[in-house]
Amino acid sequence: VRQREKGVSPAPLSNDAEFIRRVYLDLAGCIPPITDAHDFLDDTRPNKRRIWVELLLDGKKPSRKPDAFAQHFANVWRAWMLSRVNTENAANLAPATETWLRERLKTNTPFDRLVRFYPFAAINTAIHDSETGETVKPVVKMAA
Repeated sequence: VRQREKGVSPAPLSNDAEFIRRVYLDLAGCIPPITDAHDFLDDTRPNKRRIWVELLLDGKKPSRKPDAFAQHFANVWRAWMLSRVNTENAANLAPATETWLRERLKTNTPFDRLVRFYPFAAINTAIHDSETGETVKPVVKMAA
């Protein structure tokens, strides 16, 4: 809305080749395998973009990397969540945090439930402990 008010025109729709590359990079964290790219480009269904996005979100694509969406976003969110924890402690917390996130993403846990399961208040303790060199208590509640 603000762009329109300022006279900024939206970018034109991407062509199919650009779309499949962008959606794979954004949702799976990788470029599409050549077979998936060809399958998408040969797909004649009018709603193929929506279908392929759903396939990525459901973990059915890319064919060579099942559950790529959950893996990619667990990695991205883990990096963000532990970004203020010192390197040594972040390395200790990373595997459990990423596993916990990946499992929640695979089961399509709604965001509001995800943040309720994750005790964000404990992050401040972890940050303080890592800055002072004290032992970091786990900041991830592993049981759903």
